[in-house]
Amino acid sequence: MMSDTKLGKKKIMKLVKILSVFGILFISLLFISSLSSSWSYSTSSSVISINISQDGNYIGVGTEDGQVLFFRQDWSLPLWTYKAGYGIEEIQLSENGGYIVAGSRDKNVYLFQSTGGDPLWKYLTGGNVNSVDISDTGEYIIVGSQDKIYLFKRDSNVPIWTYDTGSYIINSVSISSDGFYIAAGGNDNNVYMFNRTNSLPMWNYTVGNDVNSVAISANGKYIAAGGYDRQVYLFNNTGLGPMWNFTTDGIIDSVAISGNGRYTAVGSSDENLYLFENSSSTPLWSYDTSSQAVLPVDISRDGNYIIADARDVFLFERTSSTPIWKSDDSGTCSLSSDGSHFVIGSYQNKKVYFFNQDNLFLLGEFLFPFIISFFIGINIIIIALISRSFKFVQYKKYKIHSDKIIAEYEQYEDDLNTIVPLGCIKCGSKRNLEHYTFLKTYSSKL
Repeated sequence: MMSDTKLGKKKIMKLVKILSVFGILFISLLFISSLSSSWSYSTSSSVISINISQDGNYIGVGTEDGQVLFFRQDWSLPLWTYKAGYGIEEIQLSENGGYIVAGSRDKNVYLFQSTGGDPLWKYLTGGNVNSVDISDTGEYIIVGSQDKIYLFKRDSNVPIWTYDTGSYIINSVSISSDGFYIAAGGNDNNVYMFNRTNSLPMWNYTVGNDVNSVAISANGKYIAAGGYDRQVYLFNNTGLGPMWNFTTDGIIDSVAISGNGRYTAVGSSDENLYLFENSSSTPLWSYDTSSQAVLPVDISRDGNYIIADARDVFLFERTSSTPIWKSDDSGTCSLSSDGSHFVIGSYQNKKVYFFNQDNLFLLGEFLFPFIISFFIGINIIIIALISRSFKFVQYKKYKIHSDKIIAEYEQYEDDLNTIVPLGCIKCGSKRNLEHYTFLKTYSSKL
């Protein structure tokens, strides 16, 4: 007879196995649920502009067919949408997402409030609106259109002032966090510096070719610029010419600058992403994508993270040229102030992706189906193995039982029909010929 100690150990082992299964299931659910803080949303057409508020709580999206979509970071459906006439070239949000400015190919600039999808106002410019920006509080809005720069105050669609470039397209505008300093650049080969009190530039600087992109630091002290002359320029707001310039092997498509102006990220058609510190024209590092021109770039306001698109979207820490994360989709992209949240708008796949850096070790939504399948598969295998081990133990016990009973029966070789008064402990059958035949038949299969 089995001892109470052995019986106790067997019960404990059985309990451990059951708890292990539930534990694995629970851990798997935790992994899967952690992905829910990242999401994707399919749009009606290609995403051509996207921006996340500095606090990371709200996302504005512009599509090629003229839709403006507004999201909250914890919900994958738009809070509201608005349909403009044509594609939304650029969209920008105030620091807390309370105000949204959008520039459209329908020649209008639109100002929205986060609480609703109808514009607070709109203004018809003289051509496509190529670039817009908004101050942190949402009080000031700067607009770059076909041949003019417009400055608005939030409470009116009548410009505070306009500046006419004389038929030259303005490609890029940028405004300081307090709305006092404004940078602009366009096809007249000039980088402009304004303040909001005067429509005449504080200064302008002529470069070798069209200016594609400008960015002003949040404090308004530094301006980065780049374009078709393949050079990156860094200015301070005094207007004494560039602090430095750096020549790449390709057209500069995009520049971004940290809040204090200390770090500048640059995307070039030479397939490289460059990071500079404002004290030197020598890059801190560069990253060769070996695939495609680096188009949109963004840098967190604290300067600790950089994101860039070059067929794939790459995320970097400032301290290393090795990406900490890479997507399998591409598109326009934007980072929150501390880089903890970021968004990607896919042109090809017509999707909006929101990411929380805490979950990037799981590679976000792109591998979500694979991860679910992986953990479900692991659970099925483990449960099957444990179940099989239980069955094996039962088979072994039944085999021993069968062999013992068969041996007892075979003591009655002269009369197998003799009914043994004791019943079978395991199955309750009487020990007669029928039971013997059953055991004899199935024992050989165990």
